[in-house]
Amino acid sequence: VVFTAADSGTESTPVFWKSANGSRATISGGAVVRKWEKLPGRIGVWVAPLPMGVTEAHQLFVGGHRRSRARSPNDGQFFAIEKVMGDANQSDGIILANGTVPTLTDAMNVEAVVYSTYIAQRYPVASADGTSRAVRFLGSVSPPPKYAIYSGKHGKQSRTYLENSFEFLDAPGEWFANSSHVFYYASPDEETKLEDLDVVIPVASELVQIIGVEHLRFDGID
Repeated sequence: VVFTAADSGTESTPVFWKSANGSRATISGGAVVRKWEKLPGRIGVWVAPLPMGVTEAHQLFVGGHRRSRARSPNDGQFFAIEKVMGDANQSDGIILANGTVPTLTDAMNVEAVVYSTYIAQRYPVASADGTSRAVRFLGSVSPPPKYAIYSGKHGKQSRTYLENSFEFLDAPGEWFANSSHVFYYASPDEETKLEDLDVVIPVASELVQIIGVEHLRFDGID
């Protein structure tokens, strides 16, 4: 929604945008996920089609609370980076130093999230091998992960985790999405009312723009 100078009121007669009949209206940039069904063979895991027009998801909110994208290791834990493959100009992967590195049978949609000092970078993953501890990116990337082991300065402090694989979906509150469906590991309380909860995927980067407007007021709108 864009408001410009043409939407302005005056000091004596401001323009009001109000919710109808004393209720509260919500301006939302999200798409609601519906038609949940239990996934056969997986306790607690439910599946639903992505909303129309949505082909990818990076966040999911359930009942107004942001949920964790399925990841390895789980929330609050990280792998350390032992080595960046390549050089200071480009890289096609990283070698992990610790933890149980999963061997992915399907790396489609998986991302490596790399933290280095004050920045975080995301790289699409082509493969992960538990024996060699190698995580290969989907092609060479430039620039490579910054401040990693080839500089000798921050390498062993650089942290990473792998995100968005069905194989990582192992704890209540986690979710995974491919290009057509979203999978959610519900808690026992959520399972009884999942269809009634607001499950929302954010799709809009902006909700409201107010450009050069004066004397514009909102009432009863969240």
